[in-house]
Amino acid sequence: MADLPRLQSAEAWREYADNLREETLESIIFRGVPESWRSPEPRIEWVGRDPGRTRLPDENPAPRGAAGTLILAVLYVPEKLSSKVPVVLNVNGHTPEGIAWEHYQARCINEAKRGMIALAPEWIGYGQMRRGFAHGRMNQLDLCGVSGVAVFYQAMARGIDVLCRCPTPIRSGWR
Repeated sequence: MADLPRLQSAEAWREYADNLREETLESIIFRGVPESWRSPEPRIEWVGRDPGRTRLPDENPAPRGAAGTLILAVLYVPEKLSSKVPVVLNVNGHTPEGIAWEHYQARCINEAKRGMIALAPEWIGYGQMRRGFAHGRMNQLDLCGVSGVAVFYQAMARGIDVLCRCPTPIRSGWR
């Protein structure tokens, strides 16, 4: 690993990591991506639940991802909240049921029972995001000079935004 820098202080390493992160985001993740896809202020809408599902809150966050794409998600909240609780972003995919998959829901429910706020965003091309979205087509964006991975990155980044902005106590009516 001769090409790694020999930095002597924690501050030097932090600066190196910050610069590397910025360079990676600019040259790989957001390569060719319009500025409008990178809005620093997340837009989060609240959508009603699917009446065919059970054990879910009445409303769930749906952040806007790249190009304004609505990212459907389910937020699992503990029955009793303290002022600070851990949060978990459950990034799953590759199952046709998406966030409705029984094992996926069981894990998120278990996390909420253990005192965590768990967010389960729908994975692009699966579950409720199957229609009109094809998971394997990010290469088509790449061919147009726009980083296809930006769509997935933004979806997960907006999930983190939702978790970081969770008010305590959570919206009335949530348990």
